[in-house]
Amino acid sequence: MADPDVVKRGPRISWLVLLTGGVAVVAAAVLAVLLLSRPDAPVGDSSPSPEASASAASRSAEPSSTASSEPSTTPDPTASQTATIRVAWSDAVSPIGEGFVSRVTAEGGRYFALGALDSDATIWSSDDALEWEAATLPFPASWEREAPVFVSADHIVSSGDRLIAIGTVGALDNLNVVVWESSDGASWTEIDTGAFMVDAFNARDATVGPTGIVVVTNAYGEGTGSAWLSADGGRTWSESRPDAGRMSASAVVGTASTYLMAGLAYDDEFNPSPRIWTSTDGMQWSPATVEGSDGSGGVDQLTVSGDGTWVATGSLDGRLVVWRSDDGFEWTVVHEFGMEPEQGYRAAWLAGIPAGFVAVDMNDGITTWTSTDGASWTATPVERPTAPNEGTPEFATGVGRIGDRIVLAGGVTTPDDPAGTTWHVWMGTIEP
Repeated sequence: MADPDVVKRGPRISWLVLLTGGVAVVAAAVLAVLLLSRPDAPVGDSSPSPEASASAASRSAEPSSTASSEPSTTPDPTASQTATIRVAWSDAVSPIGEGFVSRVTAEGGRYFALGALDSDATIWSSDDALEWEAATLPFPASWEREAPVFVSADHIVSSGDRLIAIGTVGALDNLNVVVWESSDGASWTEIDTGAFMVDAFNARDATVGPTGIVVVTNAYGEGTGSAWLSADGGRTWSESRPDAGRMSASAVVGTASTYLMAGLAYDDEFNPSPRIWTSTDGMQWSPATVEGSDGSGGVDQLTVSGDGTWVATGSLDGRLVVWRSDDGFEWTVVHEFGMEPEQGYRAAWLAGIPAGFVAVDMNDGITTWTSTDGASWTATPVERPTAPNEGTPEFATGVGRIGDRIVLAGGVTTPDDPAGTTWHVWMGTIEP
């Protein structure tokens, strides 16, 4: 079974985590679709901390230290270091059963794991990351339930007093975007979104901001990124895209006053370079100034703290780097996690935390990078959290955070069945 975290993007190795797992038939279909439909950019968990999405309207907060324009030397994870923030991991729980998880996040004070179980889109939710409740979403009305058709839930946002889930239905390279709504998180109804279902093709990330829900998508093929805005809770949608030629979007984050979209743009020879765009209305997008935008790479993840400090992660000229911004408009490379492995790399899942930021790096064991200001980062090497009587997580599909507790969802390859994957959720406590 191919490594589900590594995807080729044109002639060079891409660098982002993909969804996979579940029962054999569904897993094969999902992986095939991902390889066919997501060749040009990674999937990123862009969800900011729950507090940030409503309170990060200010764009003038000063960090506690000045960001350097040069990437800092990567600390040796084996060296003796004192971290100002650390994450203590607990044992795994397995709420997923035989299903798979495409994303884990936090929304409205609850954790959500989204994916599929028994050929149904499924959302698991929990208020403590220990006890999980499963909700089955209706199978899309316009599709027949037959092999190799699959359906999954991939993203969740709040719109007014409702939860909006966004997912995928399809077979091979024929994909549609599905939207469901719920008033309680337990009972779900599909929303008829008209042309959006077909035209959006494949939803990469979703957020809520000043004018409504924004979903970033890619159509089939490289450089086909778009942003879609719904101002009426997911019923009608309008498409826009930056004036950037061929581009791809991997992450979007909304605050009370703005949206930021991250990804990459292609030149005439399909060489990718990192990009971030801003918008106040979800329709008109302006390029931010990103250090390294003339280099090779892309931005895969994006988050914002409660005081308006922005952080992004991705790759630049073969390095795994961190960008930082005080206002979302000017971005500087402030740190380097290390060199991009030759075989491609797994994304360092990024989240804002009460006292700063955390990035969970899956490339070599698990290294939990933490920062109080987004500029200076400390590597705290920890053993991979383990699953009972099984192996260790080989890849992850997101991080969600509420207060001082974060959750990480990932797939485990079982020792007695290297081709099989089971899904688990690990809880970590943020400690000073």
